[in-house]
Amino acid sequence: MKKKTIGLVVGLALLLGYVFLFVRINSSYPSRADFKTYQINEDIDLGIGCLKVTGRRIEKVGGESYLAVDYSIKSKDKKVNLAKDGLIPHFYQNLSSSVGQNIIEIEGVGEIYDPSYRMDDLDVGKNEEKPFKIYYLLEEEGAYKNLLLINPSLYEDTYEQKFDDGFLYYEQIDLGDVYD
Repeated sequence: MKKKTIGLVVGLALLLGYVFLFVRINSSYPSRADFKTYQINEDIDLGIGCLKVTGRRIEKVGGESYLAVDYSIKSKDKKVNLAKDGLIPHFYQNLSSSVGQNIIEIEGVGEIYDPSYRMDDLDVGKNEEKPFKIYYLLEEEGAYKNLLLINPSLYEDTYEQKFDDGFLYYEQIDLGDVYD
């Protein structure tokens, strides 16, 4: 009986210690989220340029289904590179994510896509507008929330201000039901 009581007290003390540490560690982390959502064909000013998703569709490449997203990028007062400047959003389907698949970082890898972009192909000159098509991996068909998450470094001041106010802040592009 005495061992049982001691075990219970030790277990309770460990549980209370865990709860205390959990609350203390997470006390400075925001518990609320705030999202700014853009739609297809909406101009998105990202400071260094404007991004617009002009269309999306499912395409077969090498026997696999990919989401092809058409972008229009217009730079402002300086030359930008989509990859280096973080202008290519990440695709999210519920808990799964995908980066652009047709960007070639290593010569000879990834050239099954049409178009495939080398790093210098992703340059957009000063005050120039250029179309791009980026492929993303898809999950099996289902009732997913499909969105493109814009790189937080492109709205860093707003992100930090919201964080200081107790919010996680993200900007996203709603793609709707990509299987329609």
